[in-house]
Amino acid sequence: MGNSWFQFKEFRVEQGRTSMKVCTDSCIFGAYVAMRESEDLSSVTNFLDVGSGTGLLSLMVKQKLPYAKILAVEKDDGAFMDCRQNFEDSPWSEQLQVFHSSFEEFAGGNPVGFDRIICNPPFFLNHLRSPDQGRNQSMHNTALEWNIWIQLLSDVCHPEGRIWLLLDPGTWDRTVPILGLCGLFVREELTLVQSKGRIWRNIVCLSKEKTDHPVTRYLDVYENPGTLSSDIRYWLCDYYL
Repeated sequence: MGNSWFQFKEFRVEQGRTSMKVCTDSCIFGAYVAMRESEDLSSVTNFLDVGSGTGLLSLMVKQKLPYAKILAVEKDDGAFMDCRQNFEDSPWSEQLQVFHSSFEEFAGGNPVGFDRIICNPPFFLNHLRSPDQGRNQSMHNTALEWNIWIQLLSDVCHPEGRIWLLLDPGTWDRTVPILGLCGLFVREELTLVQSKGRIWRNIVCLSKEKTDHPVTRYLDVYENPGTLSSDIRYWLCDYYL
């Protein structure tokens, strides 16, 4: 039987009580956001992690943003307990806090805008579901629920803030038409490509301020089968490579 935790260089992620474990796409996402936001540390004081799971993204961001206070929201019982433990055991426990709540409940009681929001949301709108109900809750959503989430993300974002999302390509395609209705615009998009040009994930940065020339990039995840690209290895080197 393997360990119930994943050891990073500066923190450990306990994941024995959640169905969603540490995975490559989340690590790439967390490392990329942390790298981009660390380029201007003065602009970020409060960070919100929506649907935090084990707290992996919060911990990766916190490692790079020493002055940021991070609040996480997680409704699943097991994931919440793992997240709370991981925060308490981390070197930054005093600046990390997790709420045991649905995002809808949390947003209704927190009108103050956050400088930055990071969210690895339920993927795969209306796709074939797994027999694992916990995994379904983490990886699937309906179009109606997702529309509400996007609006809530906009509601709790500071007027000059940014929202970072990790999406599968199908969900991103369905998200684009509703952004304007929620007062959001694309600031940056990084498309992660797997073998034979297949789009794997979209890392997207949104803001309430319209950008005339959003940054758009495509990046191959692997340079050879089983070998991550040099860019991604560089992003992850401070964490576990």
